[in-house]
Amino acid sequence: MAMVRYLAWLPGLLVAASVCAADLSPERWPAAIRADVERKEAFNFPPYARTVEGDRGLVTGTLSPLAVHSGAEALRQGGSAADAVATAALTEIATSAGGPVTYAGVLQLLYYDAKTRTVYALDAQWGRYEHETDPATIPDSSRKADEVAQPYLPADQLGRETLVPGFMAGVEAMHARFGRLAFADLFQPAIWYAEHGFVVSPIMAGEFRRQQPVLWRTPEGRRFASTPDGHLPTTGDLFVQPETARTLRAVATQGAAYMYTGDWARAFVAAVQGAGGKVTLDDLARYHALWRTPYSLPFEGATVYGVGENTVGACPTLEALNLLSASKVDGMGPYWRDPKAFAAYVRAIRLAYYGHYLAEGAPSPQAPPQSSPCSTSLTAQYAKDSSPKLEAAASPPNPRTEPGHHSDSVVAVDRWGDVAVLVHSSNTVGWGVTGLVVGGVPIPDAAGRNQAW
Repeated sequence: MAMVRYLAWLPGLLVAASVCAADLSPERWPAAIRADVERKEAFNFPPYARTVEGDRGLVTGTLSPLAVHSGAEALRQGGSAADAVATAALTEIATSAGGPVTYAGVLQLLYYDAKTRTVYALDAQWGRYEHETDPATIPDSSRKADEVAQPYLPADQLGRETLVPGFMAGVEAMHARFGRLAFADLFQPAIWYAEHGFVVSPIMAGEFRRQQPVLWRTPEGRRFASTPDGHLPTTGDLFVQPETARTLRAVATQGAAYMYTGDWARAFVAAVQGAGGKVTLDDLARYHALWRTPYSLPFEGATVYGVGENTVGACPTLEALNLLSASKVDGMGPYWRDPKAFAAYVRAIRLAYYGHYLAEGAPSPQAPPQSSPCSTSLTAQYAKDSSPKLEAAASPPNPRTEPGHHSDSVVAVDRWGDVAVLVHSSNTVGWGVTGLVVGGVPIPDAAGRNQAW
């Protein structure tokens, strides 16, 4: 994850942060506005999910118009950028039925504090299981799920596909440092839509059909992925998540500890162990999100930041910009107008993300191991040494298509000029392939790519 630092200072009075109450429930939204946003939500790919802005700030997102509107409500009622992105992220998991993103997923955050002009990075990635001593033997079930010839894994192995989730710990850590609204208030829109339901779109109905064998593999999964009369949700149905709502209410009142040391944690351990996983309560109890020093890179007169070490997307994104800086041709126009500029961007991105697939694009002697590349790949010397390899990146590095993995992003700017950039993910195909659902929360199979090892 990378984001250009927000340089403009938004007008507004800086005041000391303090917790204040808000009523973010859709119950209090004007009826016409709620109906309009819910109508937009029902599109296959909502065209109006992008941005809500006003004199109190801005919220933009990639998934859910209802989530973006919820985040904007948080800003309108005195919330910070952190409150806005937390509210939006919590809501879009509920309004997407925990498919592409989940409360048992992960989170990364970049936060620009306008008062101190400092950028912070929060890493709430997957946690490992101490007693999983051979993670390299965990098969990648998401790839198997995408290949018709490959069956799903045996039920007694699916628990090994799971990891300790970081999302809720990340939300709490972010709020503790930068939140202005009460923690419980951030959950109000998500709880409301989990209890009252949302209309199933055509694309979501198709996902339910595709994943029915997985979702209905366990009694908990079948209960989650069914209408009240026991049928698979179809287009136009109202999808409600009563168990999810109960979990969210518990987290809102008890804090993230409910998912790491409370009843949800115990249910998670029982479900995962029952499916062959090696998790213990201690694995969840010792988890905590980490504040890191962000990476940064000057580019085109701005400073671009990315979450620090051990994150998947930040370094190659910044490396691509570093390569572009070294290879830029005089007179090159914007990439959306200049074909040469577009080609340069494509090659830089391919080399940064997939250079290890190319014989001609193997790392230079100055390049660090791929597991920790940012120590040198953001230097001017690295960009200079790597420039000759850009031509080799003109063709796709690997003809095999990677299986679908999912992430969603929310960005908010508040009235004080603070900026929050949040990315959260299940790192799996929709709902994953474990079929495990704990307290209305689908459990993804992220360990198949050994992301925490």
